[in-house]
Amino acid sequence: MNTPPNTSDADAAVRIAVVREVTEAARKGVIAWRVRDQRLRALFCIEAESRAFDTTRPT
Repeated sequence: MNTPPNTSDADAAVRIAVVREVTEAARKGVIAWRVRDQRLRALFCIEAESRAFDTTRPT
């Protein structure tokens, strides 16, 4: 039986891919990751007052 993927699984996969790309760009110093945009906060379910992801320290 071939079942369609769960929508939440697809959403999670997209979020993971975005996080990986942004994290890699920040690690390379291409961007500074400051998640202040409300759309990005909504994507990652980050509360407006949260400081999560406001800085990224390259390794």
